[in-house]
Amino acid sequence: MTEIDTPEIKALQHLAAYRSKLDNIYALGIESSMSLNKLSKEVEKNAKRMKRSDGIGAESRRMFYGHTRPDAPDATFQHVATHKEIINRTAHGGSHQKMLFQAAIVFAYMHWEDDCRSKFAKELSIEKNKITSDVFGDLGKYRNAIAHNNSILKRKSLKLNFVEVNSEIELNQNQFMELFATLISELNIIAETFTGYNSPFWFDFPTNS
Repeated sequence: MTEIDTPEIKALQHLAAYRSKLDNIYALGIESSMSLNKLSKEVEKNAKRMKRSDGIGAESRRMFYGHTRPDAPDATFQHVATHKEIINRTAHGGSHQKMLFQAAIVFAYMHWEDDCRSKFAKELSIEKNKITSDVFGDLGKYRNAIAHNNSILKRKSLKLNFVEVNSEIELNQNQFMELFATLISELNIIAETFTGYNSPFWFDFPTNS
C-alpha cells in the first residue's frame, strides 16, 4: 500500500473536497452581496433621475417583476416593491444580505454534516459521532436556529461568538469572513487530531507570490 492509499490520506482528501466547497460558498456570499449592493446603488441613481423628471419619489415608485412587458394587455407580475424597499434591502447590511449569509451557514453545515463528516469517519473506520468539533457543533446550532427558530439562537456557542443567545443570527460582512476563516482553520485541527497529519488548509493567501 502506497502512502496515498492509506485511510488517513483518503480521509484528508474528503476534508480537501469540503474545503473547496467552503470556498465556493464563501465566494457565493461575497459576490452576491456585491451584486446586490450594486443593484441598490443603481436603483437609487435611477430613482433620483426619474424624480427630477416626474416628481415621483422612491417611496411611491414601484418596480414589477414579471415575464411580460408591464404595458402589455395580458401583463402579469409575480412580485412588486417600491424603489425605496429595493434600495434598502439590497444595500450592504440589508435584509437580502442577511438572508444570503444565513443560507451560506446552512449550506456550509449541510455539506459538513451530511457529506464530509460521514465520509471522513468511514475512511478512518470510526463512528461518525466520534468526529467531534466545538466549531462545527456551534455551526450546527446556528443552522438549527435559522431552520427552526426564526434565526434566533437558543443555545450558547462554545467557539463561534458572533451571536448572543436569544438574538438573531445576522452577520455582517466582516463576521461572515471571520466565520469561514474559523471553519477552515478548524479543518486543520480535525486533520491533525484524527489523522496525525498537518494539513495545509488556508483562508488567507498572499496576493503577490
